[in-house]
Amino acid sequence: MSRRLTSNVHVTLGARAVLPWFVLAATVWTGSLLVDRVSAFYSELVLLTLGPLMPAAGLGFSYSPLLDAEYELVVASPYPTLRLLLLRAVVFLAATAAALLLIGEGLGRPGLGARVLVCATAVLAVGLAASTILAPPLAAAFVAAAWLAVVMLVLGMGELRDPTDSTGMAVAAATAVLAAAVLGGRRRVLSTDWRYS
Repeated sequence: MSRRLTSNVHVTLGARAVLPWFVLAATVWTGSLLVDRVSAFYSELVLLTLGPLMPAAGLGFSYSPLLDAEYELVVASPYPTLRLLLLRAVVFLAATAAALLLIGEGLGRPGLGARVLVCATAVLAVGLAASTILAPPLAAAFVAAAWLAVVMLVLGMGELRDPTDSTGMAVAAATAVLAAAVLGGRRRVLSTDWRYS
């Protein structure tokens, strides 16, 4: 029984650890719907700016000792750091997928949620790759700042461009693959300082 409990502790997320993700999801949902009453473009901008941050932010928040009551149990578990990160990343990516697809439906633009999900996957992959040198909360902060910079850069290029157009999707997919390759290549030197600090 104790072995079974120990084997599941790494994927268990306490309510306090998941609460910030729900707050972010609610902000994206209500912000997009409220702004949609004024402008379809700006509602998409809210979704595009905040939606891709959801899985990486959830992963970062879930490794905060202040938010996760089970933090010490999780980081002291005998499982490899990569496995701990990937299992929680999958949980948050799946939750984000459901949320983004529902938001897209709510806005009456179903394809938008799927395109933002591609960006979210790329941001999460970069966050996981950054976790090879930074603690998960710091990696999440890094990728959040990088994503916001990318959105501002793309939107500021002359005409207002859609970062989720076909070129943007190709770049996001390539970024996700490259980040996964970096994570795979550096898995043996994955930063573990945060587990024992």
